[in-house]
Amino acid sequence: MLGTALAMGLYGFAKARVVGHSVARETARAPLLSVVTGPLAEELQFRAGLEDFLLSQMAGLSPTASAAVTSGLFGLVHLGTVPGCAPGWMKGMRVVEAGLAGVVYSHAYRTSGLVGAFFTHLAHNLGVEIAARTL
Repeated sequence: MLGTALAMGLYGFAKARVVGHSVARETARAPLLSVVTGPLAEELQFRAGLEDFLLSQMAGLSPTASAAVTSGLFGLVHLGTVPGCAPGWMKGMRVVEAGLAGVVYSHAYRTSGLVGAFFTHLAHNLGVEIAARTL
């Protein structure tokens, strides 16, 4: 879990540095929300809520399929996190990037539980936050 969390933190930092100030500064407006409250709420909704619901209510659905559905929806929800001034391609990339991050969070959830998913998500968002404040 620690390795995954560190990797996602470094990824978040690098991503924010590459994307630039217009997107990264959006997260800098509410650091507590971005780093702690957001990941906790999202992991409760998507991993402990939706992913567990899909596994318990849909007979024959594999954990991989449940993670794929949950991660796809996670990506779509993050479409709204791109500033309106961003170009269209960036919005599409945000959906893909968040969906792939959702796969990592699902893996952390299956291997380390809600705490693992939360800290992995927190590490990613903390990396973004640090990068946003150093631009």
